[in-house]
Amino acid sequence: MTQITLEISTDLERALSDLAAEQNKSVEAFALEQLNSLVEQQGSPAAILRGLRELPPIDPADIEELKRAIKVSRIPAEDGNIFS
Repeated sequence: MTQITLEISTDLERALSDLAAEQNKSVEAFALEQLNSLVEQQGSPAAILRGLRELPPIDPADIEELKRAIKVSRIPAEDGNIFS
């Protein structure tokens, strides 16, 4: 792996630190993630996998609520000729 040293302003360093802290990541890990996202092509397999990994966890109660809403909203099919 190649090592690169960048000189950045204090304001940029502070902003990166704040953003990294919000995601419980080191500044280095956060910066690398952001740089990688700039390099990846939109719609590439790597970009899609990264997007899926960034999804928030799904609450099982939300799944049950969705199933209930789908079941309640179903419209029964009518028997007979629909053209009459």
